[in-house]
This record gives sequence, C-alpha cells and structure tokens, in this order.
Amino acid sequence: MPAARADVLPLRRTPDAAMRSDSQVTPLPTSPLALAQDAPALRADATGSRPRPPKARTSGQAEVVPIRSALTSGVRDTQSGRTPTGDQGKVVPPRASEPPPPVQEPPFLASRSLAEDLSPREPGKRSLRWLGLGLGTTGGVASLLVGGMEPSALAAAAGLFIIAMIAALPLSYYARALAVSGLGATGLGFFSAGSRLRGEHLNEGLLAGAVFVLGAGLIFRAYHRASRIARLTVVLGILALGAWFVLSGGLGSLTHLDAAWQSWAPTIPRVVLALVGMIALLAFMNESTTAGGRMWATMLFCAHAAHVLLREAVLLYPMTRLGHGAGLERPEIAHAIAIVVVVITGSVALAQLLAAFAARRTHVAR
Repeated sequence: MPAARADVLPLRRTPDAAMRSDSQVTPLPTSPLALAQDAPALRADATGSRPRPPKARTSGQAEVVPIRSALTSGVRDTQSGRTPTGDQGKVVPPRASEPPPPVQEPPFLASRSLAEDLSPREPGKRSLRWLGLGLGTTGGVASLLVGGMEPSALAAAAGLFIIAMIAALPLSYYARALAVSGLGATGLGFFSAGSRLRGEHLNEGLLAGAVFVLGAGLIFRAYHRASRIARLTVVLGILALGAWFVLSGGLGSLTHLDAAWQSWAPTIPRVVLALVGMIALLAFMNESTTAGGRMWATMLFCAHAAHVLLREAVLLYPMTRLGHGAGLERPEIAHAIAIVVVVITGSVALAQLLAAFAARRTHVAR
C-alpha cells in the first residue's frame, strides 16, 4: 500500500501591491543617479573612482556634481594632505621629505688604536690633581705644626699651600702640569741653595734632584711605552742617583753598623734606593710592557721620604756615648716635609708635562 503523501499546497500568486505591503523589503535602485541620491557617501566624480562628500540640496533643484579639471591637478588638498593628479582621479600621497644622507665616519684603524695606546694625550688626568691637593694641604699643615713661626717653616708651608691651590684650580692638563713641575724645580733650587749657604754638602740636593728626574722618567715610561725621551730621562735619573750614592759614602757607609737604631735604620732606605736604581734599567724593555714604571716610581718616592725623615730624626735624637738620645727641636723638620712633597708632586707633574708634549708632537706628525 503506497505511503500517504503530504499535502502539497500550490503556490499562490500575490499581487504586487500586497507583496509590498506584507514584506518590508525595498528594492534597490538600479540607476547610478538614484544610488548617489539615496547614499551621498557613494557619490563619485565623473570617473566614479573617488567618493565625494554630500552636499545640501535645495528643494526643486537637481544636485550638480562638479568635475575636477586639469587646472587644479597640481593643487594640494589642505584637508586630506594628498595631491590629486588631473581628471583621472588618482590620488598620489605627498612625498615625504627625504632624510639627509648619513655622515660616514672614517674607519677606526688598528694602527690608530695602537698609536692612541702607545702615546695617550692626557694620561693620569686626575692623579696630579688629587695628589697635589692631598699632599699639599697635609704637608702645609704639618710644616706649620712642626716648624712653628720660623720664617723658613712659614715659607715651606706657603709653598705647599700654593701647590694645593694650583691642584684645586680648574686648569687644563698641560697648564697644571707645567705650573706644578715649575714650582717643584724652583723649590729644589732654593733647597740646594739654602744647604750650600749653611755650609752643608750638596748630597741631599743631588739626591732630591735624582729622585725628581728618575721618578718622572719611570712614570713617563709607563705612560708612553715607546718613547725614547722616557728612556733618556730614566738614564739621566740613574746617573744622578749613582753620583749621589758614590758621593755619600757608597758601600762603605753600609759596613758601619751598631746596635742603636740611629746606625742601621738610615741604611735601609739607602739600600732600597740603590736597588730601585738598578731595577729602573727595565725601562729599556720593548713597548709591549710598561716595565712596572709606576710601581718602581712609588717605591723610589717612599725610599726617599724614609731617607729624609730618618736623617732628620737622627739629627733630632743623635747617639751619645751612653746610647741615649738628646732631644733637640729643629724647624728643619718642616723643610724635610716640604722637600718630600715637592719631589713627589713635581716628579708626577714633570712626567705628565713630558707626556703631553710628546702626545702633541706625535698627533701633529700624523
């Protein structure tokens, strides 16, 4: 028995008016002019490639869409920031300002880096400033406390305070080194002249000058490893130190030792000075190493300071037959402090002065 078929309702034609009233669908217009009237945002120019903003329409008048002429093709639109191109309707974005070409720096060659390493312009720039300020101030105060109001002690303290003032001033590298080294050389000259007037030998003045030159040569050798002037300065310092060692008694002074400290204590700095003089020959090594210039210069300064202070201590507390010391107040202690500070600061300043001069000559030659 065949299955029961579902009832099929025949399609019923509905009048057009009834269909428009029943459904809420409005047919889209097919005319481009009607599209432009109903949706102003879709309005285009004559070519239909660019939408135009809507314009207010007056009743009873048709809307006129102007066509952009070729005369205004080069005029830039201030609102959109784009420049149209003629009647074709193509939009060309504004050309951005081209950045300037990058500045090409010259390549940093390995030879230039090596030259900067071997001959720096301002080596140890802050060392002289802090060294002069600290030692000058401390030495000046100590000279006033030890020497009292003696004219010589006041002069020594004034010189040390001047060194501290020069170190504190905002001077250039070359000016500070020149001022401190010149003041140090002047102080050594006055010290040697005063020793000569007192009838003393020039041994201490020769030693101070030898330490001044040799210390500067060692520090300069550490700054400029390939400098011939540094090696020549070291040679001059070694010769001056050897001359002092011979004039002051040489090895014969090392054999007269006693149980009292006044006998053997001053011998220790003399031995250290002789050793540093021999070790300074390491300055003739090649430029691949600093030869320990700063370390040997520091040892040289310490040995000289110990020698000067022990010498003054022996004069203050000399040995007697019974081995007792007789106290004796002297303003020469202020001189000893001043000469130590002047030698250290002046030697460092001389090394920096030579380094600045050599660096300028090297860079000008290149």
